[in-house]
Amino acid sequence: MRLDNKNFSLLIIMALLFITSCEEEKGEVFVQPKVLSENAQFDFATLTFNENVSLLISKSLDTVNYNYSPGNYEDYLFPKESDLDMIFSSKDLTCLTEKRYYFKMLEMDSISQFDGVYFNEVYIETNKDLQMQSCVGYAYFYSTTVLDSMLLRMYHKYGKTSFMREVERDAGMVEVLTVSDSAGIAIKNISYEKPDIDYESYLYEYVIGGGHSYYEWKLKDRVLQLEITKGRAMEVDLVSGKMEDTVYYRVEYLIVRIEEYNRIEERIIDASKKNKFPVDIAKPYNIDALNFYNHYDKFTNRFPDL
Repeated sequence: MRLDNKNFSLLIIMALLFITSCEEEKGEVFVQPKVLSENAQFDFATLTFNENVSLLISKSLDTVNYNYSPGNYEDYLFPKESDLDMIFSSKDLTCLTEKRYYFKMLEMDSISQFDGVYFNEVYIETNKDLQMQSCVGYAYFYSTTVLDSMLLRMYHKYGKTSFMREVERDAGMVEVLTVSDSAGIAIKNISYEKPDIDYESYLYEYVIGGGHSYYEWKLKDRVLQLEITKGRAMEVDLVSGKMEDTVYYRVEYLIVRIEEYNRIEERIIDASKKNKFPVDIAKPYNIDALNFYNHYDKFTNRFPDL
């Protein structure tokens, strides 16, 4: 049977409708945006560190509070050139010898996210070649139930935090050992009694104390850290007109390239050994595990000659 033009056109339309229907059933596939902008929802959880940063920040870079001209990022240096002499002459402070730019984005609604937690405030750190080294996003939680759910999702996705692993080591935790022959066949199993540790309870300790609470996951190519800070704000109830005291939790999401993390740790250790004093590093963010002021005993145990 020969198809005339009318029937052929009808078949084409039906085929397109079928394809469209199938796509709708599958749901929309998230595509990582190449440019940060309002409602871009750039997902920090899936970044590669190989993004084109100059393109990424092209529509959102804060040029109001910083001097800027195309290709000139000197005002975004951290630390500034003018601060280097002070830093290197200090006994308790150091910095990396390579240049680092720290770009602040304009505050925009849902400019970025991390697994569905949306940020309006974003910072990106690069080296002199504009290769991403770290990124920071801020989210606010007004319910401990929502915050707990987020932490539990992180635990299920990324496993035990660095602190949980320290608790294991301190408790003498030993994994089950399997001994195999050269053919890979198990010939002996050695089991050890494991202490009963309620890992999930450590997730919710931010409600116990004030100040800052940190959660760190060391992954293959990056380090992920959450810093939780409790705050209060006075707001006006639009119905009653009364002032209400609102408690919130500000969560800083910090993702650092593993090479940068190791570079920071090596620099801190070298400077501390040289100065025979625990040294901090000039960075626009704090990596708690590398802050030897907060963990002085741990640091001195690692380097007893200081």
